[in-house]
Amino acid sequence: MPPDPVPSRRDRLRAATKAEIVETARKLLVADGLPGVTLRAISRDMGMTAPALYRYYDSLDTLLESLCAALFDECTAFIESRMATAEGLTGRLAAACRAFRDWSLVHPAEFGIMFASPVEASGPFTVMHATDSKVHAAAMRFSGTYLALFVEAWQQRPFPVAAEEALPRRLREQLTAFRTAVGTPLPAGALQIFLSCWIRLYGMVALELFGHLSFALTDAEELFELELIACAELLGLRLDATS
Repeated sequence: MPPDPVPSRRDRLRAATKAEIVETARKLLVADGLPGVTLRAISRDMGMTAPALYRYYDSLDTLLESLCAALFDECTAFIESRMATAEGLTGRLAAACRAFRDWSLVHPAEFGIMFASPVEASGPFTVMHATDSKVHAAAMRFSGTYLALFVEAWQQRPFPVAAEEALPRRLREQLTAFRTAVGTPLPAGALQIFLSCWIRLYGMVALELFGHLSFALTDAEELFELELIACAELLGLRLDATS
């Protein structure tokens, strides 16, 4: 198989400029929130004219799409790097969940655009969450990291799940469609457990990050660990809070 052609200097410069635009948008997001991410602000910080940005991104929507997809890939890479140093299935599962929390707490603005933006809304979020978007593909790579752990657990020793006929009809139909879409061997009942664990993981991190646990807790780490232990038990795995 012949090697891939080497990108031309022009293509390399264009790719570098696009990456700089995305990074500038991220800095504005962190500093000023999503309303501060405008083509005018980006062009100002880069020393470009706003019309010049259109040679790289045809709209703010497509720029935000590239930013959000890049953030998903960064978070996924961080999670995978933590998993690579863990031992065994239980260790990798714990590492993946703790890495998501750690990355999110350090990057609250990024978490907001990735996980707290409305899917059904006008403006950029309609584009970002379309099933043919870069964001959707990156989000599926992110979720696939966790789904692979569930598949491994199921193949090692199937954990207790509801029979498909016992699930509510509409839920069963949606889980079956999801199973087909992602090509997983997990039955619908196992996918229901997968989604339940994701709800607990995401919900715990989001509540902590946005300060919605402060009415009761000043430090949510130990509660997070208990939720993690409970999720592991659903898969028939034993996890100690310090493992």
